Amino acid sequence: MQTRYGLDGPNPIRTGEYLHTLFELRARQVPQQTALIFGKERISYSDLNEKANNLCQAILNWAYYEDFIGISARPGIEMVAGVLAILKSGKAFVPIDFQANREKNSQIIRDSGISFCLCSEKDSEQVILSGLHPVFTDSERKFPTIVGQRNGNLAYIMYTSGSTCQPKGVKIEHSAIMHYLHYAMTHYCGEQTENSGSYLHMPITFDAALTSLFLPLIIGKTLVISETTEEHAFGHRNFKKYMPYDFLKVTPLQLTWLHQSMEDCVLPFTDLLIVGGESLHHRHLDFLRGKGLEMDVINEYGPTEASVACMNYRFHIDDPIIHDSHHGVPLGKAIEGMQVEVVNNEGKPVLPGQTGEILITGPQVSHGYLMRPDLNEKLFTTTGLGEQTVFSFKSGDRAFKTENGTIYYTDRADQSLLIKGQILDLDLIEYELYKSGKIQDCRVISREIAGEQKILAYVISSETLAPIEELRRLLSHKLPLDCFPEMIMKVDKWPYTSHGKLNRHLFPVPSCKKNHKGFRMPETEIEIEISRIWASVLKHKVTDVNSGFFEMGGTNAQAEEFIYLLKLHMGLQLDRTQFNHCSSISCLAAELEKQEKKRLELNRLKRENSSDTGALVN
Repeated sequence: MQTRYGLDGPNPIRTGEYLHTLFELRARQVPQQTALIFGKERISYSDLNEKANNLCQAILNWAYYEDFIGISARPGIEMVAGVLAILKSGKAFVPIDFQANREKNSQIIRDSGISFCLCSEKDSEQVILSGLHPVFTDSERKFPTIVGQRNGNLAYIMYTSGSTCQPKGVKIEHSAIMHYLHYAMTHYCGEQTENSGSYLHMPITFDAALTSLFLPLIIGKTLVISETTEEHAFGHRNFKKYMPYDFLKVTPLQLTWLHQSMEDCVLPFTDLLIVGGESLHHRHLDFLRGKGLEMDVINEYGPTEASVACMNYRFHIDDPIIHDSHHGVPLGKAIEGMQVEVVNNEGKPVLPGQTGEILITGPQVSHGYLMRPDLNEKLFTTTGLGEQTVFSFKSGDRAFKTENGTIYYTDRADQSLLIKGQILDLDLIEYELYKSGKIQDCRVISREIAGEQKILAYVISSETLAPIEELRRLLSHKLPLDCFPEMIMKVDKWPYTSHGKLNRHLFPVPSCKKNHKGFRMPETEIEIEISRIWASVLKHKVTDVNSGFFEMGGTNAQAEEFIYLLKLHMGLQLDRTQFNHCSSISCLAAELEKQEKKRLELNRLKRENSSDTGALVN
């Protein structure tokens, strides 16, 4: 019988018990089909299976009693063969990026207790320096067969720091990732048999990559592997050569990479664009709209603890944007077999429209972190459902649910910024900045500088677009004063992590000094007096009269103090909106002179009126 994937045989998810058995089933059905393409290399399903079997025997010869085996995240055919080999040996794979943070890698190795790592010869030195025994994935050596291999329940240990700096090993069982893959196979893969399966450009240290890694291999499609996981991944010849793909998975930031590479390419590159990892907003997709693409977009949500993704929201790229708000594209609803609820501090569901924490329940939820009983007790709970035990995970993500059950993400509970007792919505600032039409993209963050929390906005724009001060004036009409960014800075491109997410720690730190051609010291008496007050608030001795108050490092709280002192010492009447329009010394001096002229004119009119009245009385 022909399946929807053009392959003979039953649905592999229904007949396979482990991830590797699903691949083996397809390898028997389509042995000569190309499984992987990497650079100029390609390998068939049959040869990939044989290579993985040989590496499996290498593992059983050298590390029979190990539970976990490391795998180098360097992209390539050997990496995929190594992952399959570890699974075939009945062990869980632990992906490690040896080009990344050494301290983090050392902690992962200590925490997981791994002794062996599959790697190519290129990475062997780093593996040995890390205290591990290398097993070469690119060796041509044939290993003797070891009988009595065992099948373990765990498929992989994925280390994620989440919102903290300490890596946590998330234990994911075969049944959990298989539940997700079964959903993905029936919803993400099209019926076009000539399509490539997908393009793997994310490192396997990021669980979002597992969709692209496993899904093509269990449905018998070709997986094209990028030679880099960085911003030029979509500029490689193979990406365009083997399009279109059944699906392409990216983070919101990687959409900017895609945009840059697709400017000269009008071909449809995928039937389905899956976006996850961070908040997705409609503006991130503007470059794809109106091009006649028959493409659906899925906003996918799921922490690593929920096996890649547990809910999503699907729409066509050219669908009208009905609910275009600063909250962005909805997270949607739970996938089949999973439950996602928004709860309060007592774990009770909140009313529609109220904000709470996302609680995830179902077969995809991890059974906990490796060696972290404290966090397991805090974040994971279990409930009995017949003879089964169902796990729940407190995500730490805040969201709200609409009347129809659609969930919208708001922020991280541990990263919320409180201003005067109210939670500040950074997405609202980004939304209004982009709506101005004066920039190409923007990001807003909160950062502590000199002991004070500051709201900083970063924009990408060309020289022909609006200058920073014009953006400030536009925003002053749109945002509450407490939401006003204390600095707006231009950047050339977004800094990113190894997972293709925004790296907020690498944004440039604002300087308290500005050197430009328009630099001018205070000259008039009014400018000198304003400069004196300015310096007392900002603690600056030298002041450029053309620099903006926030540009020089001022905070919202300091702005309130400055406005009060201007009124107290100079009689200058300003509210915050006016100050946002006019925050340089030269502008303030001009405003003070204007108010002084009005005052003098008003006094003159009063005197004339008084004289006329006196004459009439006499």
